Amino acid sequence: SFCNPDFELIDSIVVDQSEAGFLLGRILVANQFGTIMTGFMPDPNNGSRYMAFKTYSKSISNWEPSVISNTRRSTGGHFFGRTVFGLKDFLFVGAPFDATVRTDAGAVYTYQKQSNGWERTGKLLAPINDLYDRAFGTAVAANERFLAIGAAGFDQKGRVFMYRKEGPGWENPTLAQIIKIPEDTLIVYAYGDHLDMNEEWLVVPYVQNSPARIFVALFQFDGSTWTFYQAVDVGMANFFAKESTLDVDIEGNVIIAGPSILILGANGRWRSEHSLLQTDPEPFQVLPGFTGIVSNGDFFGYSVAIHDSTIFVSAPT
Repeated sequence: SFCNPDFELIDSIVVDQSEAGFLLGRILVANQFGTIMTGFMPDPNNGSRYMAFKTYSKSISNWEPSVISNTRRSTGGHFFGRTVFGLKDFLFVGAPFDATVRTDAGAVYTYQKQSNGWERTGKLLAPINDLYDRAFGTAVAANERFLAIGAAGFDQKGRVFMYRKEGPGWENPTLAQIIKIPEDTLIVYAYGDHLDMNEEWLVVPYVQNSPARIFVALFQFDGSTWTFYQAVDVGMANFFAKESTLDVDIEGNVIIAGPSILILGANGRWRSEHSLLQTDPEPFQVLPGFTGIVSNGDFFGYSVAIHDSTIFVSAPT
């Protein structure tokens, strides 16, 4: 039962208080085969850089780790591993500030599981067109046929690039569609910093200005293209932090968007049905010696997942 689950410590590491260290453990995903992946691990070739990610595969009684890093010396600040997505025997790893094309343009790496570990099979570069194109790879999601890559820094408002799988692997996918924000007349932030998809739906949250509210844009696959279907209001955004939206996950006709639950109704329209709340009885705590105040639950819903109708919500603080 998930109401009283057993837990197992898989790994631990001591980090400093740098920004990268603060992000350790927040990039955490698992694929259908039970392989766990976490980003922002120390680079095995340079422990002062958090430019690697780590996979864990369960053996009979242990979790077997494997570290994957970018061997190029010029990857400092590229945020390799900031986004990780697993689909069966494939991994997609975002480096949204990769400088291969130009400074901060971004890239996404593809890997395939082999008998001796993970083999890099390709690298998708940012398809830049103008001055505002940057941060390709801020979010990644895939199904059996398509790979969606968010680029929150493209064209000021953000873009989602949809690639089609060609052949049995993801070595050379083709760019099938560029998906723009459905509200071109509004001031919009962070379109493409989170996303998820299944075979029918693409889910992309964004921040709409004045007032600052978070919407979830839904695109439906019609057999050939992904077409805008609906935008659902899921609540107020932080006016002073409009550069981030909500983590999202979809299973069947249910979407988790941060603490909000969206349901596809019988009328064919999505609606925000429930809002989850953290249950800590002490939302604020005073540090020892009255040296400061910490807030519990500020990041409730920072990362979310739904699997077999069970919802998982993280609360890092």
